[in-house]
Amino acid sequence: MEGVPPGIQLSSQCSTVSNRSAQLSIGFDKLAAQTNAGSLIHDELRELASIVSALSQGAEELSANLASANNLREQVRRQISLSMSSCELLVGGVTTDLEAALSASAREQSELQPFTDAAELWRLHIEMVFAFQDIVHLEDVDQQQGVFAALETKLEDIERLMAEFHLSHPGPAPAAPEPSIPLEKQGVLPDYDTAVASSSTHVATTPSSDVGYQHDNAQQEVPLYHDLSQRKGKSKAKSARAKGVFGGFNNIFKTLSSKINPIEPLVTPLCHAAAIGNIPQIKGLLGEGANINGHNEKGYTPLISAILANRLEAVNFLIDNYAKISTKDSTKNMPPLFHAAEAGYTDILKVLLSHGADPKASNTIGTPHFIGTVEKAPLASVALLLEHGADPNAVSAVGRHVLVAAVQRKDLPAVRLLLDHGAKISATNFTGQPLLGVAVANKQLDMVKLLIDNGADVNARAGANGCPLSMAVNSGNIDLLRLLLASNANPDGKDVKSAPVLVNAISSGSLEMVTMLLEAGADADSRDITGRAVLLLAVQQDKLHIARLLLEHGAAATISNHSGTHFLTVVAKQPVSNEGEKLELMRLLLKAGANPNKHSLPWGYLSNMPLGHCIKHDKIELVRVLVEGGADPHITVAASPHSPKSPFEYALNHDKVDAMRIMLEYQDRDKKGYKERDPLKAAFSKAVETGKREIVDMFLDQGFGTWDQAIFLAGTSGQRELLVALEQRQATGSRRASQAGSSTKLAEPSGSQDADEAPPAYGSRRSTGHSILTQTDH
Repeated sequence: MEGVPPGIQLSSQCSTVSNRSAQLSIGFDKLAAQTNAGSLIHDELRELASIVSALSQGAEELSANLASANNLREQVRRQISLSMSSCELLVGGVTTDLEAALSASAREQSELQPFTDAAELWRLHIEMVFAFQDIVHLEDVDQQQGVFAALETKLEDIERLMAEFHLSHPGPAPAAPEPSIPLEKQGVLPDYDTAVASSSTHVATTPSSDVGYQHDNAQQEVPLYHDLSQRKGKSKAKSARAKGVFGGFNNIFKTLSSKINPIEPLVTPLCHAAAIGNIPQIKGLLGEGANINGHNEKGYTPLISAILANRLEAVNFLIDNYAKISTKDSTKNMPPLFHAAEAGYTDILKVLLSHGADPKASNTIGTPHFIGTVEKAPLASVALLLEHGADPNAVSAVGRHVLVAAVQRKDLPAVRLLLDHGAKISATNFTGQPLLGVAVANKQLDMVKLLIDNGADVNARAGANGCPLSMAVNSGNIDLLRLLLASNANPDGKDVKSAPVLVNAISSGSLEMVTMLLEAGADADSRDITGRAVLLLAVQQDKLHIARLLLEHGAAATISNHSGTHFLTVVAKQPVSNEGEKLELMRLLLKAGANPNKHSLPWGYLSNMPLGHCIKHDKIELVRVLVEGGADPHITVAASPHSPKSPFEYALNHDKVDAMRIMLEYQDRDKKGYKERDPLKAAFSKAVETGKREIVDMFLDQGFGTWDQAIFLAGTSGQRELLVALEQRQATGSRRASQAGSSTKLAEPSGSQDADEAPPAYGSRRSTGHSILTQTDH
């Protein structure tokens, strides 16, 4: 971009990061929308979208600041450009993966977890952007150097995490940009040997014994920079992964730092002498004028060098000779006290504390060093610092509470120690998620118990994740759920969308979780955010065993769906994998008070009634269950405004013989009082007049019609085939009980009926004794 002012170039680069981050944030929201609402991965993706959105906003603000910054040092520009390249690399790689996840419709936790695992990397980039915003406004060189030094700690973490990211996103690592100005012209000094060789005040190449530069054989030389990874059992060799994406990044940073803070020639051998604990050599170099508080090429002071090598005698000697215990290294910007703490050298730590070292010291951007100590140091160091006044409620510059950090790392001893020293159990992370929510998300039972024992609110809304109970249900962790309920968590707690916990438990299909919630007092009539009852939800999801459980715990059986369809009808219509379970559920619903005769609409659809639907679709066993439970087959529903129909009539018209047999089987022969007409009489007459022989036989066999009436109606309606069959059966005497004139609901002795209800020509037919067929033939 030749001809474009450097400030504008950087501003454009930051604006690009902002725009791409904003798009990525939207992508995470879309991906979250494709996962199960209320699930852990859903909530983590929502949180990640917020984090990336914050990076977008920070980069946009930095872009605006850079556009108006005309006096930035070249080193600052180069550092910001390199860091923004890191952001672009991260955003670009994740965007590619996100597009693949969206197109592949990834849903499982294992498929999406890599996105959320990078949350810490995003947070570090946010801190870096905020720090650069401060640097842009600084004119003082020392202040710029201080902020750079403070950033180095974060940059090392970014380097490590970006290296891991690069391994999962193979491709050429971005080469570190070459300085536009030769190093020798930038004021970067040569190494120590070259420097002292050309200096008129250098130390002799072969120093005398009184200087003590050469150590005796009793003192074993140790590496100049002690490998702290040994205390955690890690390999001494720095992993090659830590060199991947950011190869050369720290070297450039140190080059820039060197120009701002040149190395004093005698400091390097003094640091070396301190590291090997050679007191005579230290005395000699100090006598030659070496700066006891200077920095070597690694940015360490002699005191820090002695600390990192665990040289207690050298530490005491340097302090006695006025080494400042507050002088920080020039790379991590960390005081000697916290180098000793992270290394776990408690004896040195006690010495520094006894000389007034401040356990509450912070870096340039305001983050207490104690937070890093808790994350990296042995527990003994943390305890010692707390005993000498370190703040157990320390908060980073971006709002990260030290206790939250310990909970996130699942560091139970550190959490217990912080709480014992007064850490606030009400601490939250930067999204507002309480400690308990963080622990539940980690599925760490002992951590959850510790927090509850120390007063954590078991019903506190867990930021963007709903209440802790909903998180436990979403994770499927029975032990966590049991612990929370035993600690008086509200069984009707809400998830992130304000749906009851019971809804998610039902959706999970876990009978054990649903049982635990109901036994703890969860409302069996809970409804989801659409207003759907959980009983209806269980049926629609083919979880009939859970529906039975809900009914056993008092769920109302009289509910309906959104369109008003009766729940019995919903159950009858719902396809299920086990019809036997459906039958049992229908019986339970009827027993619980469901009305089988309720119709949801004033007219229009007989199948909206439970019995009507089951008859229409030949669900014979369900017909039996409904009729046993009190369903009335003769209730009429207007199929149109002018054509009332009953389930019984429907069965007759459509030859649903099995359904009719069941309805007749349960028909009350003594039932009277139909307002307009006797439906059985009408049905019998219609069956004869339409020649439905099987149905007519069924009526006669069950005593709901007479032979005389059947023969008469068959003859008058022209049903000759049916008439012949009836007369043949009558002639053989197959139904003597019916021929003897036994009373039925439809045909009684003429004297016992109203005149307008008597069957026509009954008396004349019996008196003549002639068949209708014979009379017709003549």
